[in-house]
Amino acid sequence: MNFVQGQEIAPASWADVKWHDSSPFIAGDVITDGSSYCSAGLPAVRKSDNTPVMVTAGHCFTQSAKIYTGNGRTPTFGAYYDGLNGQTGNYVGAVSGVSAGWDSEQLIGAKNNADASESTKYVPVTSVAYSYKGDYVCQNGAASFFMKQGTVCGIEVINSDITYKLDNGWTVRGVEGTRLPTNPWTVAHGDSGSMVYATTGSTRQARGVVSALSGPYQTHAGNYMFWTEATDIFHHFGLKLNPTT
Repeated sequence: MNFVQGQEIAPASWADVKWHDSSPFIAGDVITDGSSYCSAGLPAVRKSDNTPVMVTAGHCFTQSAKIYTGNGRTPTFGAYYDGLNGQTGNYVGAVSGVSAGWDSEQLIGAKNNADASESTKYVPVTSVAYSYKGDYVCQNGAASFFMKQGTVCGIEVINSDITYKLDNGWTVRGVEGTRLPTNPWTVAHGDSGSMVYATTGSTRQARGVVSALSGPYQTHAGNYMFWTEATDIFHHFGLKLNPTT
């Protein structure tokens, strides 16, 4: 048997993966209830019985809502918000358990893998840790990807323990980060729930899920990003990173 090295594919083709992905689901996929759109975050399993659980932001969907991938025509690169057609594709899971304090929720249904969807490929996520001031992280939200920003890295942690209030009234405890002056982008509407992670070479370490953004603003985006920590979310729900890759 001959083995051939895998090749990365063009972002335009990878957009189909982000929009139409299938089980096992990974971080960074588009997810929707047919109305709201967010991003898949932490691929996990329940410690008690190994039930697959995909974690996303708690403000994304309501309790018991059924969540799917996108469907129909893949949004045009650079015009993501014009392509949100309300169609639902492959079943990801139903919302079962929402934490307001950690702005997170469980999607229970389909299988998942501890991988992150980046700009042209997926990469394994091998560990979980807290974020500290001075760290640098990435976020792989679907909206930023479709708005031609790819996987957004170079986000500096400026506050490792901050409490903030969402528009829905929730008081959330998390982390604040911002882009470096030389970087054009931090986070966009629709990135909520995506995985925040640190990179060292080929290693990816989960840090949390995107929760909120704040100004100064660009079109659809903010320069400051807030996320809730993966370690706290996993402890709250009794989860662990799904090691299957």
